[in-house]
Amino acid sequence: MERVVSDVEAAVLAANQAHGLMRPGARGLVALSGGGDSLCLLHLLVALGSRLELSLEAVHVDHGLRPGSAADAARAVALAEALGVRAATRRASIAAGPGNLQERARLARHELLQQEARRAGVEFVALGHTATDQAELVLMRAVRGAGPTGLAGMRWSSQLGSGVRLIRPLLGITRRQVEAYLSQHQLQWVQDPSNETDRYFRNRTRRHLLPLLRQENPRVEQALCRLAQICADESDALDAMADDVLRQISDGEGIQVAGLANLNVGLLDRVLRLAHRRAVGHTRRLEQAHVEAVHALLAGSQHGGLDLPGARVERRQGRLVWVCREAEAAPFAVELAGPGRHLLPDGRVITLTLSSDAEGLDPWAVLSAPRARFPLLLRSRRAGDRIAIRAGNKKVSRVLMDARVPAARRATVPLLVCGDVVVLVVGLRRAAGWGPGASEEALVVEVSGQQ
Repeated sequence: MERVVSDVEAAVLAANQAHGLMRPGARGLVALSGGGDSLCLLHLLVALGSRLELSLEAVHVDHGLRPGSAADAARAVALAEALGVRAATRRASIAAGPGNLQERARLARHELLQQEARRAGVEFVALGHTATDQAELVLMRAVRGAGPTGLAGMRWSSQLGSGVRLIRPLLGITRRQVEAYLSQHQLQWVQDPSNETDRYFRNRTRRHLLPLLRQENPRVEQALCRLAQICADESDALDAMADDVLRQISDGEGIQVAGLANLNVGLLDRVLRLAHRRAVGHTRRLEQAHVEAVHALLAGSQHGGLDLPGARVERRQGRLVWVCREAEAAPFAVELAGPGRHLLPDGRVITLTLSSDAEGLDPWAVLSAPRARFPLLLRSRRAGDRIAIRAGNKKVSRVLMDARVPAARRATVPLLVCGDVVVLVVGLRRAAGWGPGASEEALVVEVSGQQ
């Protein structure tokens, strides 16, 4: 007799159908903090396993930011194993730098999740964000004056890395529903004491602001999530328009000022933000005041420039040109004597391992071990570098441009060289003919750490 599906399970199945989160038979990785939301997610996906035919693993990221984190990690692994799911713990290395600690921890966590996803050969990494999390985020961003992109909040699905997506199957379920589900199934989760302090804006929003708004509208979470979806849809439409405009007015050196003259303010702002993202790689810390300063630069007829987060934008001969500070990164070259871990000058680590089974691994991270004769050289790009493709060869600079690597990061992308032949643009392209044969040992190349 078929098991009756609960309301929460039905909501997850409906979300999966509507947003194409998990295909039947897919392999997935669940990010398991051990808290209630992530435990609910793992239990739900296990419970729905026969319907969705999923193959699951779990990973717990220990940030090491508070006493007892190691015990919490062990508890999370035990929770997963009790559900019959293999779990691993990974320790995050949180680099010093700009932005608050929580943001740096999030970036480190996503990097580890991407590495673990590649190791496990999964299609998706599932996160336990709920509708209440979405409502809190939208509310926080509204208080800070965010525009449509910020108010779009979290997406049901987004790209984490090559061939791997981040998915949020619980984004239509409130925290109250999660707690009811956990209680119904008598699941005990790890309590995070940092959730009980008013030190963080998110906690103040959760503990005070959202309950106050709930008195005005008992379905405030759903209302804020609806706002997020509307903003996401409209933001996507604007992004598509901005991409079309940018494609027409970009000439390889910058964007033509004349092509911006007749755009309405909303589309102009979106074009400028998109140009900044493509140059720098992100729009973090880029505020509306920065965009309006570019308006002033456009309004003047003289050459000039201004500093933006991560870049300087300059008006040159009828163009806006983004000059990225990181674009002048120092050249590097590291000789690799054999498999193992090797340190790059900027703190990143390259790991070379031999594997007898390359199935399911990222093809751009795997080489034929017999052909890759040591010592190999890992170095930065040089003028004239080319890599073999089926139809001949291709400039490495074009590989980076086609992959939309921001100009600010192109000088930091490592090339693996055997003799004088570029065999790998790490993470992006493998030279034709350098893949492992059916019975050959594979050399797996991975780079980790902050860039």
